[in-house]
Amino acid sequence: MIIYLRPHHLICMQNFIGKGYNSEFTDNMASIISYLKNHADEKLIKITFDEDNICAKCPNQELKKCLKVSQRDSDYFIVLRLDLNKVYSWNDIKQFIKKYLDYKTFSNICSNCQWFYICNNLSLR
Repeated sequence: MIIYLRPHHLICMQNFIGKGYNSEFTDNMASIISYLKNHADEKLIKITFDEDNICAKCPNQELKKCLKVSQRDSDYFIVLRLDLNKVYSWNDIKQFIKKYLDYKTFSNICSNCQWFYICNNLSLR
C-alpha cells in the first residue's frame, strides 16, 4: 500500500496531537500516522503536490489544491531534499527532518499556519 503525502504534511504528522478541522479529519490523520509507525521501515510514502491521503478527509478539499499551503509544500520539498520519484519509509522521513530541519526554518515556513501555535510548542525546538 502506498500512502501519498504532501511535503508539509510530513511536518504536521510529527506534531499531531489529535486536533484538526473535524473528527473525520483527525481520525484519518491518526490512522495514517499509526499505520506508518507500525510499518516504520517499509517503503510506503510517495511525495505528491496534489491531494494526498490526508487531504482526502479535509473539509476544505473542494478546492482540490489548497493554495495556502502550496508554498509550504515547495519549501519543505527543498529543505528535506525529497524526490517525487522515490518511495520512502516513515523512518526515512523522520531522519530527513532530524538532519535537515531546524527550528528557524520550521518557523519561517509555518509561522502563518493556523496550527502553528500547537507545533511551535512541540518537537522542533
